[in-house]
Amino acid sequence: EDCYAMQRLIRAAIGTNNIDNCSRVCHSPTSFALRKSLGLSGATGSFSDIDAADVAIIIGANPTEGHPVVGARIKQATLRGLKLITIDPRRIELSDYGVLHLSPRPGTNAAVMLGLAHVAARDGLTDEAFIEQRTTAYDEVEALIAHYTPDHTQEITGIPAADIERAAHIYAEAENASILWGLGVTEHKYGSEVVRLICNLALMTGHLSRPGSALLPLRGQNNVQGSSDMGALPDTYTAYRRVDNEPVARAFEQRWGVQLSRQVGYKVPEMFEAAVEGKLKAMYIFGEDVAQTDPNTTHVIKALENLEFLVCQDIFETETTKYADVVLPASAFLEKSGTFTNAERRFQLVAPAIDPPGDAKPDLEIIQLVSSALGHDMGYADSAEVMDEIAALTPEYAGVSHERVGRTGLQWPVAPDGTDSPILYVDEFSLPGGKAQFAALPYK
Repeated sequence: EDCYAMQRLIRAAIGTNNIDNCSRVCHSPTSFALRKSLGLSGATGSFSDIDAADVAIIIGANPTEGHPVVGARIKQATLRGLKLITIDPRRIELSDYGVLHLSPRPGTNAAVMLGLAHVAARDGLTDEAFIEQRTTAYDEVEALIAHYTPDHTQEITGIPAADIERAAHIYAEAENASILWGLGVTEHKYGSEVVRLICNLALMTGHLSRPGSALLPLRGQNNVQGSSDMGALPDTYTAYRRVDNEPVARAFEQRWGVQLSRQVGYKVPEMFEAAVEGKLKAMYIFGEDVAQTDPNTTHVIKALENLEFLVCQDIFETETTKYADVVLPASAFLEKSGTFTNAERRFQLVAPAIDPPGDAKPDLEIIQLVSSALGHDMGYADSAEVMDEIAALTPEYAGVSHERVGRTGLQWPVAPDGTDSPILYVDEFSLPGGKAQFAALPYK
């Protein structure tokens, strides 16, 4: 709700699409690739699929350190018999619970996935019926993976050919198998492409669309999924609908009572570039410590110093607030109401346990006060009303309300009657023709 109100402030009160959020740094390659391959920008299943799977592959993630709740769940599943394959340049803790660890040279993720696909195709482990009925463009992938023999894959990745073959057989022969990945896949120049290759492997073996067979990207923070879902991005409104999509833009204009720009805004790196060049004059930074976390700190600080005006809305002083003209004391998650959307597309409700300290206010209140002062009155009584507006403007979230989210949460898409979607693509994919799209992408 805060992220939604923030993008409304920037779009409706200020009149620009120059809004972005930190998920651009971590999982925008995942979002892009999943939309291209399957149709929607989110995990295809739930964390309960870890319990239902016979086999799981983890590539480029260290869940017991980076995602401890999921990490513990994976550990428990292995103790009950889940066969786990870890793919990571270093041996992570979960490797000790797995049946096989593959250690590729950094930067060779694409070759690993292509090598696994080669073995699955060569040894007749593909799901021909699934490929035929539910996908397109497999022929091109088949031609490409022919080159990635176990020996050739070993040359590129350093992983023994026999281990490539064993991993492919364990995954492809399983009744139900899931793949999990993290920033060790996405924060590479070739991140989107590797996620598409992960999708390829799942599609060719038919490991999708049922319990225990899911693609589960592990998001870096509790609301990385939600902030992007809510349209806090320079090119999309809620549910990843483009700002230059005329019917969508008009629906928001009607609701908000303002004219909206159709021009795609700046991404975070472009904002810093423009600030250094003097083209961007002011920034409003909400709950993000860019001077500490973003790459090329010197460049970021130069950009912040070059601004005419910087507002920071945060719960304590940070490296970034040192450069702020105004600091608005905000609220921590325990001091406000609203929802987060986690890595399994699940809306989860939080209620305030305590009041914000001192002069601090709930974030939604601050955003609305600033917006009113700029001449655009949002008029939300509380965060539940924000969610009602989101649901009214977004078909994928039509049935979401605070009342319905309740204790267990709802996984989008949510139908108008409140029926949610623990598993995506049960009958068809969310692409034209209902078929998933293979991608023939070589290792580079």
